[in-house]
Amino acid sequence: MTLEMSLAIDAALDRFEADPAVALVLLEGAGERGLCAGGDIRGLYESSRPAAISARYSGARNTS
Repeated sequence: MTLEMSLAIDAALDRFEADPAVALVLLEGAGERGLCAGGDIRGLYESSRPAAISARYSGARNTS
């Protein structure tokens, strides 16, 4: 799970909420691990830190 994935899911849910034809949204994970594992949560936290976000949008790589 990455910050980009979380933002994409959030945007999709906003679109679904505004669409009266959508009555149900079901999220399914792919593969054996399901949606995410504990390490993914740590990675999401790290990628959402201000330095990582600043580096991502400036084109620099986060090497920490």
